[in-house]
Amino acid sequence: MAGTDQYHEPVEELSDEVRDMARMFASLVEEADAINWYNQRIHVSKDPEVKALMAHAQKEEFEHFAIDLEYLTRKMPQWRAVLKEILFKDGDILENAEKAEEIIEND
Repeated sequence: MAGTDQYHEPVEELSDEVRDMARMFASLVEEADAINWYNQRIHVSKDPEVKALMAHAQKEEFEHFAIDLEYLTRKMPQWRAVLKEILFKDGDILENAEKAEEIIEND
């Protein structure tokens, strides 16, 4: 069946919500790939107009990635709690991650 390669369990056993989340996870990965591809294209192009067009397109992918991530973290409160300890925080990233691990262990 086409379009089922994102599933690791029998699709008929998954709820509609879990299948929708799988779609959003796949979309999140695709958006990250697009950001990466545009980044590479921007850095190798010698044409300023091409660079500007690619940068414009990449900005849209940032938004798409963010909305996919927001949807998923609303569905997974534990993930959201972990992200709040790591993202947009000053200090050492790994120290922040260790604090986030405590949330998981205490949950």
